[in-house]
Amino acid sequence: MSKFGNLNKREYYNLKHPSPLPIIIPLSYISNKYYKPIEILNSIYDTLCHFIINISGHAYIDVIFDSKLDSSFKITDYNDMIFIWNNGFYGKGNLSRSEPTFEKRMLQKINDYLNNDKNTKQDTTFSEEITKNRRYLREIWKNERISLIKLEKDIKINSINGEISILDKEKLEIEREKLSKLKDDLIKGNVRIDSNTPINSDSIKNRNTLRIEDYDIIIDSNNIKNIEYLQLDNCETIYLKQLNMIRINFDNIPDISLTNLLKNLIEIYDFELLLNYVVYYHYKTLGWCVKNGLKFSCDYILYQRGPPFSHAEFSIKIVTNEETDSLIDYSAISRVVSGVKKNLILCFVNHPNFNSSQWLNIWNNYLIDGDLISLLNNFSINEINWKRWTPSRTRM
Repeated sequence: MSKFGNLNKREYYNLKHPSPLPIIIPLSYISNKYYKPIEILNSIYDTLCHFIINISGHAYIDVIFDSKLDSSFKITDYNDMIFIWNNGFYGKGNLSRSEPTFEKRMLQKINDYLNNDKNTKQDTTFSEEITKNRRYLREIWKNERISLIKLEKDIKINSINGEISILDKEKLEIEREKLSKLKDDLIKGNVRIDSNTPINSDSIKNRNTLRIEDYDIIIDSNNIKNIEYLQLDNCETIYLKQLNMIRINFDNIPDISLTNLLKNLIEIYDFELLLNYVVYYHYKTLGWCVKNGLKFSCDYILYQRGPPFSHAEFSIKIVTNEETDSLIDYSAISRVVSGVKKNLILCFVNHPNFNSSQWLNIWNNYLIDGDLISLLNNFSINEINWKRWTPSRTRM
């Protein structure tokens, strides 16, 4: 297990991501089983801070929305980006896989480039670097497999009357064992890249080489122009606004209220947005870390704590009263989801008829009183765990 000073990986992430919400939660350190002195002191401190902030106010995180540009909610301040990600994993860096790491990755790339001949490079823990190294090592294994296939073909061609000699059989067996061991080492993470590792693919580039466009953002060896921003999706923005943590400049309307924010978004996305938010809010209140599930063919994915701690356990597909998907469609989604070892949850949302006069009265009342909870109470949720049936595993 990698170390971060005197902390292991789990302890490091626990300190880096202390809270599921970007607000101070009183009594969050108190254990369910027993009370430690440090837990009591931390909880007293957080409780005092909670009341002081509620009385005196707090600094808001600024969010920008421009419908004429790209209709997305953006956080551009670097410290705000890191804070909102570390406390709840909200948003996504537009130049990163998830956590906004572009600035740190570029500074390390510059440092590696300047110290290319000095053996002063440091190992990274960026998800982008981990993924790149994993693909790099997978390319090594593919090249070794191609070499083995070529060797088998050459031996068969040169064999006499189709009979492979004992010497060639032993040679093939040795190469197969080497390839098998390499695959096992890759799975277990025991392979390290060194200068003697044979790479025959033109697709593998020197990751320390600076591109021409990289020089446009370099100020000096210690500073770059941070051109990355954190993009929030609609439901995350509504939720953070409901927590009173963000201040939104909506099409040059400074500090738009939650009611007007929802009203403007409904005009753009229609009332279907409420269905997504009802489900998002439902799972957030149950303590899940909720992220967009588009790449898994579903609406949301649920993490027990967050992306750094473990993979998502469940994928959520929203089903409404007007659902037109067939069983074949759900089976296709289940196939994708099970391939990435997640459980598919069909989330049935019962809602009023958005074209009825009853719903218009409910909506108009919300625009007057601004009570979002009362509005959400007009929706209900039922869940079904969808499991694929595999005949070969369930037959008698």
